[in-house]
Amino acid sequence: MLGELLGRRYKIIESLGVSKFGQTYVAIDVKLFNTKCVVKQLKPLTTDSETLKVANRLFYSEAQLLHRLGIHDQIPHLLAHFQEKRKFYLVQQLIEGNSLSDELIPQKLWSEEYVINLLQGILEPLTFVHQNNVIHRDIKPSNLIRRKSDGKIVLIDFGAIKQIGTGVDNTQSQAYMTVIVGTPGYMPSEQASGYPRLSSDIYAVGMVGIQALTGLKPDELQKDEHTAEIIWDHLVHVSPRLAGVLDKMIRYDFRQRYHSASEALQAIQRLASPAQMPAMIAEYVTQQSTMRQKLVVPIRQTQKALGNSLLPLLPANIQRKFIESQLQVQPQQLVVKDQSTDTRSLLPQKNSVLLSGISFGTITSLGVAVLFYIFIYPKISVRLQPTQFPSHISSPLNAPTPISEP
Repeated sequence: MLGELLGRRYKIIESLGVSKFGQTYVAIDVKLFNTKCVVKQLKPLTTDSETLKVANRLFYSEAQLLHRLGIHDQIPHLLAHFQEKRKFYLVQQLIEGNSLSDELIPQKLWSEEYVINLLQGILEPLTFVHQNNVIHRDIKPSNLIRRKSDGKIVLIDFGAIKQIGTGVDNTQSQAYMTVIVGTPGYMPSEQASGYPRLSSDIYAVGMVGIQALTGLKPDELQKDEHTAEIIWDHLVHVSPRLAGVLDKMIRYDFRQRYHSASEALQAIQRLASPAQMPAMIAEYVTQQSTMRQKLVVPIRQTQKALGNSLLPLLPANIQRKFIESQLQVQPQQLVVKDQSTDTRSLLPQKNSVLLSGISFGTITSLGVAVLFYIFIYPKISVRLQPTQFPSHISSPLNAPTPISEP
């Protein structure tokens, strides 16, 4: 194949890989300044007319799908598609970079920050894929390219296109068996049974994240013999929040996972976005300020009413001082430096006024108690003393009881 010209335009210069479904090459477009591109050759397993007919229909359907998805920056653009000598060819944009297989080497443990950024980088293009109701079906490190120009993750090699190589169509007769597309370890149970869902891709993404954290491939991890859940978090130090997200991504039951890439991405973004903390703190402070305001106003009103009720009982000089203190406090409550100033900035002044009022009220109460004890209590105590009788007059209470005569 090297040096061969396909479609009278694409000259093969390098082989990238071979699979049972076909082969992938690097080519140059001789009609576009020798621009490098990727050519995927898809070979049906059989060449009978019925299989080729089905494969042809699947080929053009999937080519349209790849063309629609290729508008995303992290998915390769579809440049051309054609059929030649009973073989099907797709021409896509060449992504300069390295696959994650080169990064996720055995026994290398990546940091939690790296894993969060990695998951976010994968889920961003996958969200667009899921929004188009497409399941990738073969997410794994070798199908994730870190682009050299900007370090972003590019999603390649959609598993759906691999159906073309077999000529399988679900609308055909029972003679055609469903082909299982995916890679063991990254493929959940429902996909292995031939029923992939959007959450099947989420499982694969979660397994890639765990591989980065532990340095172990999926087939090296243990499973719980009762629940079939993956056991992994005892192998590394990881925050409970990230561990919780990953555990939900790789649940054995697809109904317990995130339902789509968009939902999983939101969970990851909450981990990766410390910028949200100031907003959360501001909201908390606002709530606390509101609660303080609700408590301060009734206390101040009660204190004012209490002070006014005690005022007439105080000596004139104390009354005068109380009135002067009120006149000094009130202007502070009315001063507004700027109409745009947040009401929360006045809380320290309000609190100082409240403390002053409480202190003055306490002193006032003590003063009233002292005055009451000095001036009023002696008079009341005199009135309540028992009547004194002269020594020569017996008290009626002590008089002898008369004895009645018989």
